[in-house]
Amino acid sequence: ARLSPSPQLLTPCTCVSTLCIVMVVEVTFLGTSSAKPTARRNMSALALRFEDGETWLFDCGEATQHRIAASRTVRVTRITRIFISHLHGDHLFGLPGLLCTLAGGRSEEDPGPPLHIYGPVGVAAYLRATLGLSYSVVPFQLIVHELAVTLHENSDVDPQTSEAVNRALGADAVAERTGFVRASAAPLAPGRLPCDAHTGRSVSFTPVPHRAPCVAYIVSVEGAQRTLDPAAAMARGVPKGPLFGELKKGRSVVLEDGSTVHPDQVCHPGPDPLRIAISGDTSDATTISKACIGGTPIDLFITECTFGSDVSDEDAALRGHCNTALAAKAINVMRPRILTVLTHFSSRYTTEQIEAMAASCPEKTIAAEDFMVVQVSFDRTFSVWRNQVTTSHAHAAAEIAGSA
Repeated sequence: ARLSPSPQLLTPCTCVSTLCIVMVVEVTFLGTSSAKPTARRNMSALALRFEDGETWLFDCGEATQHRIAASRTVRVTRITRIFISHLHGDHLFGLPGLLCTLAGGRSEEDPGPPLHIYGPVGVAAYLRATLGLSYSVVPFQLIVHELAVTLHENSDVDPQTSEAVNRALGADAVAERTGFVRASAAPLAPGRLPCDAHTGRSVSFTPVPHRAPCVAYIVSVEGAQRTLDPAAAMARGVPKGPLFGELKKGRSVVLEDGSTVHPDQVCHPGPDPLRIAISGDTSDATTISKACIGGTPIDLFITECTFGSDVSDEDAALRGHCNTALAAKAINVMRPRILTVLTHFSSRYTTEQIEAMAASCPEKTIAAEDFMVVQVSFDRTFSVWRNQVTTSHAHAAAEIAGSA
């Protein structure tokens, strides 16, 4: 069964799996258009919300904060990390305004926690210019982690320019008055990014071919800790107490008689981590598979599909993007266990044409739309909800439609 659109607020679309699941990760699509907005689609942005409400934002095209304000599922104050795939404006121009909105709720006396921003080399210079030249006051600290990305052969950027920008940034850049930006000491190499390990959430990045230095992100969410079988542990001579905790943490323990008890002998394993891949802009999303360490499977694959079959593979690749054939190739290589969601559609296509693009791809592929929400769980079930906007926004949209 394929997912069908549902215009009603809070009404789920038909789904190939149960709708009654425990949400582990919730993905809200805030912008699904490429290059320029349409009446129905904003510029690129999506939000990942975890069970505790913490939210990570991926890309921040122009007017992203407007979409957040209208969303039923995303709260701007819960955003702790922002990940930028590349520095093209349709993925970036909404960032300064969003940061100023966040600043409005804080003060220099009570700045709150820092905000982490990740992106290719140049994102710190962009923030320094836009926030500095607009006399913006950001009371909290922005910690910018710049990513080392090798330029693709079809890149529009002169490599010498990229190196010059890197040299100009220096090691650290801290504004004297507010400390509004601190760049990484050196660009980070592809791989796992610094995050709070205790949350069980991690993210890695890998370069993907595009006309500007661009990265894909892979998010991993650890499941519950392994559970101890007390009877099995005591049967092997493990006394109640601290050794139980060691076994639950995955550590072997040595008993007084010298014997060793291993966790897999007395514990039930936790679920596999949940993995979400977000392609960024690219002409070849198959390269993401090389970053999946040990062939670990992807559960939810979010990938661009800018063009339909009316654009040839060669023309799409020259523009740094995928058409439906290139997207389908990537899906067949990635083989996501739960679902594929296509996004980043050219404004030339209608909703019906975009739905047909998804239908031409492998099974369990759907087309994203603004305010669509995908919920996924450790048992590999999922739900898809459409048009998740606030009541006031829905009423305003109805009034506009009625007066048109």
